[in-house]
Amino acid sequence: MVVASADGADRDAIARAAKDGGGVVAWGAIVIHHSGRAEGSAAAIDEYQRKVVRDVVGLAHHFVIGNGTGSPDGTVEVSGPWGRGAQTPHLFRKGNLPPAISVALVGDLETATPTPAQAAALANVIAVLAERFHIPVDRVLTHREVEGRGTTCPGRLRKLEVLAAAGLLPAGPVRVRVEAGSGQVLVLAGDGVVLRLFRARSANTAPLPVGTWPVCRRDDGGAFGKTVVIAYPGPAEVRAALDAGRLSPDEAKRLSRKRVGGQCPPDDTALGGEIAFHAAGTPDEGTACLALDPLDAGVLFDL
Repeated sequence: MVVASADGADRDAIARAAKDGGGVVAWGAIVIHHSGRAEGSAAAIDEYQRKVVRDVVGLAHHFVIGNGTGSPDGTVEVSGPWGRGAQTPHLFRKGNLPPAISVALVGDLETATPTPAQAAALANVIAVLAERFHIPVDRVLTHREVEGRGTTCPGRLRKLEVLAAAGLLPAGPVRVRVEAGSGQVLVLAGDGVVLRLFRARSANTAPLPVGTWPVCRRDDGGAFGKTVVIAYPGPAEVRAALDAGRLSPDEAKRLSRKRVGGQCPPDDTALGGEIAFHAAGTPDEGTACLALDPLDAGVLFDL
């Protein structure tokens, strides 16, 4: 089942171990998983799939990265499916996602983080595969990004840190874009989408304002859990409302003083405010806040 293995700290060794596999498939994406079990290896995952899940295919991941329990910490195991160039049936490919390479980290990343050796090995595997198959950063995905709310895999993996270590994180500040039509919440670096987050299922009826604002406050806890507040309204909104007579000069001064002082704008003017991303099962009725799934709200808070 394992056709080769390599020290995850050595990119050249990974490239050598992987070079004879992949077949003639036009690989166009990488999907990151975790095994969901604290201990394991490629052989252990294969046995579990066959004996417990009753899946005759067995191990379907192309690369498995050990955590020191069933194989040495940070070791990259190259599987039989990669050697045969077999597409894995479990990736739930959707839309226009091209054939995807499956990389699994041993461990239950719902309750733990990858070991440093695993994280380094994952970055090196991604770097090697992305270079060989010309896979762009927006096609390096977590299982959750592909499948959506149906899974939390791979748990607490810090994807952006892995992309940075792989040399794939575009230069420039990290930004969050909420698309008005689809409601998608996208994390961008440079011009590339590097992470996709999910809004809570219960949709907010209040319309979101259109514009760009910095973060002005982060609250770790409270009624809505981890909360990130944006500095709305900004100077452009204040000027436009003042010129249109929708905002009084006194209100405009109050908003300006808060901004100059580095504080969040007050929310009791005609323009409102306190627009936030937060982790709540139900959005705050009557506001334009964005409720995210709790896992994704935590990710955004950390960013």
